[in-house]
Amino acid sequence: EAYDRCLGGGGTSIPKADVNDGIRLGVEGTPTLFVGYGVDGGGTIRIVDRLRGAAGYDVVSRMLSSVLAGKPSTATAIRVP
Repeated sequence: EAYDRCLGGGGTSIPKADVNDGIRLGVEGTPTLFVGYGVDGGGTIRIVDRLRGAAGYDVVSRMLSSVLAGKPSTATAIRVP
């Protein structure tokens, strides 16, 4: 009830904004992990990889190693509030 009321505007607008950001970034479920880095010092982040769904340490470790080695699978720039 409280969740629905909050998303419907009965509470803060932050959860609705977060949901809209997730939709804009293609989040289809949780967990979703984005890995990226700042590019301009002003709040823009370049997303270089995304992991959808639960994953073990080995999967996350390989993803981070790939990104750090400069071999990401995706690249999207977003503005973070």
